[in-house]
Amino acid sequence: MIGALHQLTAAETVIRRLYTITHQYDEGFERQVDELLQLGCDRFDMDIGILSRIRGDKFSIVRAVAPGGVQLLPGETFGLAETYCSLTVESDAPTGFLQASQEIPDHFAFGPLDIEAYIGVPVQIEGELYGTLSFSSRRRRKVAYEGVDVDSLMLMQSWITGEIGRRRQEERLRDALSKLEHLAIIDPLTELLNRRGVSDLLDRMMARQRAGDPPLSAVFVDLDDFKHINDNHGHSTGDLVLTATANAIRLSVRPTDIVARIGGDEFLVLLPGATEDNALMVGQRICAAVGQAHVESKAGQTVTVTSSVGATEVPGASTLRDILLRVEDLMKASKRAGKNTVSSSAQPAGAPR
Repeated sequence: MIGALHQLTAAETVIRRLYTITHQYDEGFERQVDELLQLGCDRFDMDIGILSRIRGDKFSIVRAVAPGGVQLLPGETFGLAETYCSLTVESDAPTGFLQASQEIPDHFAFGPLDIEAYIGVPVQIEGELYGTLSFSSRRRRKVAYEGVDVDSLMLMQSWITGEIGRRRQEERLRDALSKLEHLAIIDPLTELLNRRGVSDLLDRMMARQRAGDPPLSAVFVDLDDFKHINDNHGHSTGDLVLTATANAIRLSVRPTDIVARIGGDEFLVLLPGATEDNALMVGQRICAAVGQAHVESKAGQTVTVTSSVGATEVPGASTLRDILLRVEDLMKASKRAGKNTVSSSAQPAGAPR
């Protein structure tokens, strides 16, 4: 009866300390693990506590606590066979011994590490081996492990398993949300910003704009007779033309300029710091580059396309709608002037390229 009460008290002590440790979210995961390892060292009367990561035949330290003079650094790697944790992995169950020199004197780890006492358990995450949670000492253990020791070890292992699994799920969720956000603002064909993406970016740019800031200009590019390409060569060739156009525009502007596909065959370029004259020169460069680009259809025909371009400086606090109203009118002037040309407020329609 007294032994049972003693075990209950020990188990309660572990549970209470574990509860305190695992609810210290503000401390961070690494600090929580360190405190859990110290809890295990105190409970099992050991000197060293290690959470490991095992990949193949390699054993790496994730976190460790050890007495002064024993240096165990996160990321430090050993051969799994050089550690007693190899026995834990092999048994796939809690494993322990009191005096290695008597129980497993031939084990490779005993000589170089001089570890006498050990208790460890595998850590499985989502059905796969992650690593081990283990405690060890150079002093032999005089008292045999009891059921409460295994229970305590399993409680600690259970929290680590759940916490690492939760963190993995959160990371996957963040990645998934990031991909969804990416898809929401990126055109999948050309990998340029889409209309929503450039609108959001423009709103942020305008919110930061102050009096005296450098000007912002815009160039609008609309392909000429693009429907003819789709009708005569197929939509797959049309997609190749759009991709080639996107690349031609990218190569015609600075890395700091913003390029977006805002419609089927419509592209918008924002030029931070550019005047109207700068925008006209960029528009002319884009118009020439698009006209020189070409793709090969499935039938082996060379397909080229030209563009009608509008270029203008943008007033402060402009929205995407404001900008498009200005540059679309200029682009339409280029269409009326015979296509494959550039128009801006500073230059009559049909400005030479």
